[in-house]
Amino acid sequence: EIYEDSDREGIFVETSWAYDVTDQAAVREAADYLLKVRVKEKGEAKYFTENQTMPSTPYRLEVVEVLWNGDGSIPEKINLVIGGGEVSAQEYIDTLDEETLVKMGANTLADTQQKEPVCIYDDSYYELKQNQEYCIYVRDLTKDENYKGYYGIPAGGYGVFEKRDEAYV
Repeated sequence: EIYEDSDREGIFVETSWAYDVTDQAAVREAADYLLKVRVKEKGEAKYFTENQTMPSTPYRLEVVEVLWNGDGSIPEKINLVIGGGEVSAQEYIDTLDEETLVKMGANTLADTQQKEPVCIYDDSYYELKQNQEYCIYVRDLTKDENYKGYYGIPAGGYGVFEKRDEAYV
């Protein structure tokens, strides 16, 4: 569902999950690994599939430790993709159907406005910080035709735990 929020500037998307993402047992069930990682590099957000209105942000991660499901098949450095990110207004507009364009007024944007960056994300978006350490639930997407070579997070930011004062929260 796309909506405007009077408390925040912009347009937001509300996600409907197939399982309770606040239940860590359910998140774990949807994942292939629980990893301790360090962020090495953040890439530019892009659209991985056609007809997708949500861009994804790629990251390069160093796997510090496999905490769960350590079958030994995960490399020391992985590419991870997280739904959401910053793209040009034109890139986003190109994903919209005509009715949505008109309702949003996006069809009336000037050329200079279309070049401006916009952040497109849903309620589970989580931006990883460079050199920060995290524990994350990871799903293997490396053989998926759209995400070849990438891993993903099955519950978005609900599967990310940031290191704070020697604890992960």
